[in-house]
Amino acid sequence: MNDRNHGLCHDVSILPDTSLYKLLGKNHIHVNSIHHQAVKDLSEQLKPMAVSEDGIIEAVYMPAHSFVWGIQWHPEYWYETNEDCQKIFRQFSESVSNSRNQTA
Repeated sequence: MNDRNHGLCHDVSILPDTSLYKLLGKNHIHVNSIHHQAVKDLSEQLKPMAVSEDGIIEAVYMPAHSFVWGIQWHPEYWYETNEDCQKIFRQFSESVSNSRNQTA
């Protein structure tokens, strides 16, 4: 499916025992995608947390830190209407707030 304003749409599998799975509580989500690049070699410090049907890593995280995520899709495009995107942004916002409180 193609959403003219927000790229191609496809499903990704969320890996169990990851922070994204804990946040969303789902095995699969529908995402938008306008990227033309992908992760080839993942750092030992990063772990995958979502993959596409063709095995491309769509999201990563750094387990040693409270909130270091990389996401290939664009949750900001669907923020107003998609609950999963809203949860991702709330988690990010809470992490920033907690980080500020720890340094203050």
